[in-house]
Amino acid sequence: MEKQPLPLSSPVWDGVDITSANAAVLQAHFRREIAPLIEATCTADPARYFEILESIRPHLFPGR
Repeated sequence: MEKQPLPLSSPVWDGVDITSANAAVLQAHFRREIAPLIEATCTADPARYFEILESIRPHLFPGR
């Protein structure tokens, strides 16, 4: 069974306070670890790559 990420609307995230320091660490981790995986997975489907990035951008880079 394929694992799916928890949506930010999940009750698991209720009350979580993500500080700017946490956000910086998450962004660095995304750039270093996650983005290359998405890119490798979507090599044959560039539109899907941009769709995924667009869907997670507000969560990783709020205000941009």
